Amino acid sequence: MTPISRGAPWGEPCEPPDQMAPDLPTAMEAAKGSQSPVGILPSKLQPDLVRQLGLRTSKPSNTLVFTDWILYSLDVLVVELQESPRSPWNSFQGGVGVEVGARAVRRSWDLRRGFEVQRSNSNELVECWSVAIMNGAFSQGSQINPGSHLNDGRCEMITFSVPRPQRRELRIRMRSGSHFPHPAVTRSRGTSFDVSLTSAQKIWVDGQFVGRAERLRVSIADHPLHLCVPLMTGELSAT
Repeated sequence: MTPISRGAPWGEPCEPPDQMAPDLPTAMEAAKGSQSPVGILPSKLQPDLVRQLGLRTSKPSNTLVFTDWILYSLDVLVVELQESPRSPWNSFQGGVGVEVGARAVRRSWDLRRGFEVQRSNSNELVECWSVAIMNGAFSQGSQINPGSHLNDGRCEMITFSVPRPQRRELRIRMRSGSHFPHPAVTRSRGTSFDVSLTSAQKIWVDGQFVGRAERLRVSIADHPLHLCVPLMTGELSAT
């Protein structure tokens, strides 16, 4: 499957897979070094990923037989974290995105102290309260990275430097993805990002807390993840 353009239909019919995974991390591990698709039920996927794929998560009954399967080719994020300059690097994989500091859609962000972030290809230090490096569009149901796609070979880095009085309004606008353009929210696109922080910050990968880091590297994996997902009754493929 080749990368698709923004807004184009994607996913294609496929045969039932030979192997099923109980969750997305297991599917990623099973797919390493293999081009064979891995099957997974929509209910086992991260909710933000389900939403972007346009899937339904109704629990199947004991009598339901899956006759229609859709193959999706998804970019995988390779995430490397270093807690301090002398610490070893820890590696993770993600499908939706990485969030640094306070998660932008949470109310606790309103009271958070800021930190400074610097990209490896720039000498500029940017003060912010939250950073997101996203492959997908959604975080906790809010569309913080509108217009993104899960297999266009790119990810986006979003830096939130919004003054405290404006953060509540920004959170409301993020629900629909209408927070762009904003003078205190910047977004850049690329295949990899290398970021240094002035202090160790909390890191979330696909909504799961994985530790703290002063430096992180995020890149698109060389090979996509091929997921084979069954369609529920009345379900349509994503667009």
